[in-house]
Amino acid sequence: MSTVMSMCGSIGDASQLVMRGRLRESDQLRRRSGLALPLELRYDEYYVDIAENRVLRAATERLLRVPRLPSSISRRLRHLLSRLSDAGRVVPGLPLPATPTTRLNARYQPALALARMALHGRSVDVLDAGVRATGFLVNMNAVFEDFVTVALTEALAAFGGQCVAQDTRHQLDMARRVRLRPDLVHYGASGHPKGVVDAKYKAEGPAGYPYADLYQMLAYCTPLELPQGHLVYAEGGSARDIAGRHTEITIVQHAVDLGGSVASLLDRMAQLARELASTGSPDPMQV
Repeated sequence: MSTVMSMCGSIGDASQLVMRGRLRESDQLRRRSGLALPLELRYDEYYVDIAENRVLRAATERLLRVPRLPSSISRRLRHLLSRLSDAGRVVPGLPLPATPTTRLNARYQPALALARMALHGRSVDVLDAGVRATGFLVNMNAVFEDFVTVALTEALAAFGGQCVAQDTRHQLDMARRVRLRPDLVHYGASGHPKGVVDAKYKAEGPAGYPYADLYQMLAYCTPLELPQGHLVYAEGGSARDIAGRHTEITIVQHAVDLGGSVASLLDRMAQLARELASTGSPDPMQV
């Protein structure tokens, strides 16, 4: 399906050297008797500045303003916007142009419905609201881990150093066969680890969080030589410190309220970044 819809605006007659539209046989015989060229043609003039394309352009421009868009998505949106550059802009504050279903725009109705939802800040749900959408599954474990990793990386940038996601440069055993993979490791300017974080899309149960998460974080802190590790959960109570026996390692369990706004979630990540920076292992270059 073509990305950009065009509509017939007018019918034109012209003499041209290449075939375009329909040949006007009677005019060709009368005016060009015995000549192959030029051709007497009749053709339709199409233009893209129509209501459907204005709505699609407005939605594309709105989606491009969404923060933290993956480069692949923003690249496709910019390409679509270039295709819609000849369509007029929708005036902010005014109602969107009407796009009643016709034979010509029937195949564009799903795209127009999504565009209107984006412009009105709406989404789809499982309720019977009269909106048909393609269903798909999302790995929420990966989504939560990615959110925590990206948000903390941005928040920790103010404290210097470098953050590495899914860091696989460290091993648990002396033979270096058991490779570790924490969600995020914060390094100081010297390259020495200052903090480690692992995100868990889990809720606190009656008996607390799973013990396996504590064992995993303890395994991270030991070869990283960190006195403290941080576990970030998707739901639970207040932060809890768990000090290990016969070791100086403390594991802190944090909970994030996913029911809040995006701004509140980012504030929570900024707070966690401050805690991580203030309680992390000192950088040898700053000691």
